[in-house]
Amino acid sequence: MTFAWFETGDTAGDRIRKICESEEANFYQDEDGMLRFETRQHILLAPHDAVVWNVHKQDIIEWEYDNPMIINNAIIKAKPRRIQSTQNIYPSVENQDLFDTQYRELAANTTTDVWYDFPEPCSSLVIPAQTTDFLANTAADGSGVDKTASVTAAITSFIDSTKVTFTNADAGIVYIWKFKIRGTPATIISDITATATDNRSVEKYNEQTYIVDNDFITSEASAQAYANHLVDKYKDPMKRIKIVIQGIPQLQLKDMIRVSDQDLGTTSDYRIMRIVGQLDNGGFTQTLYLREILSTESD
Repeated sequence: MTFAWFETGDTAGDRIRKICESEEANFYQDEDGMLRFETRQHILLAPHDAVVWNVHKQDIIEWEYDNPMIINNAIIKAKPRRIQSTQNIYPSVENQDLFDTQYRELAANTTTDVWYDFPEPCSSLVIPAQTTDFLANTAADGSGVDKTASVTAAITSFIDSTKVTFTNADAGIVYIWKFKIRGTPATIISDITATATDNRSVEKYNEQTYIVDNDFITSEASAQAYANHLVDKYKDPMKRIKIVIQGIPQLQLKDMIRVSDQDLGTTSDYRIMRIVGQLDNGGFTQTLYLREILSTESD
C-alpha cells in the first residue's frame, strides 16, 4: 500500500496545494458551493472538452495581454513510500529479536512517559506487550527479580514518533532493561526523476526550467507523463489574455470558451485559468484570465 504524509506544521492550504501540484489539479468552489478537486485529465471530459460559451466583442469591457510563461525543461522528482509489514521500528534493526538495552527507571506505583523518534514514518504501531516487547527487572542489567508482569505500556501514536506510558504497579523501583517497538513503517520504495526537454524551444528562448518535487507522485510513468505534459503546453510563448466581461456566473475553471479578438476580428479558443467576480453599482462583472488553446496540444 502506498503512503502519503504531511510535515508537521503544514496548514490545510499547504496540504491542498501539495496534492494539487502532484496531479496538476484544481481545487475550487463551484457556483453551487461544492468543493471540487479536478486533475489535469479532467479537462479531457465533458463539458471541458468543447466550447461552452462564446464571448463576443460587445461582451468585453477591458482587454489586455498577459506575459507568456515558458517551460522547455521540466524536471519531476519524487520519493514515494509504501507501507511495510509489521516489524521492528525501534530500535531500527533487521534482527527482530534485538532490543534496546538502555534501561529506563520506573519509580514505585507511578507512570512514566518516554518519547521515541522513528527513522521512518509509521502508519500504525503495536501496543508493547510484556515479554514480547519489553522486560522489567529489579536490576538495571536484568540480573535481579523479574518484574515484567508488574509493568504495562500504553502508546500515544504520531507519524514519526510515539509517547510510551509505562505503569509500574510494583511497590519498588523497576527497570525496563529491554525494550522494542513494532509497527508498520512507510519506507521509500523508489527515487524518481523524470525529465522532458524541447531543444528547439531551448535554442529559441534559452532554457526555462521548471521543477516539481512532490512525493505524492508514485510512479516513473506518471512523473514522465507530467514532465511531457508541462513541456508540450509551455514550450512556446502562449497567448495569454486578461479580459473583463459582463458576468457569466455559470463559467467554471478550465472551461473552454471562444473569444472574439477586439483588434484582429478573429476568434480563438481559450482555457479559463482564473476567475475573479465583482459586484458593484455597475452590475456583476468578471475578470477572466485565459490561456489560448493551441491546435497541437492535447491539454
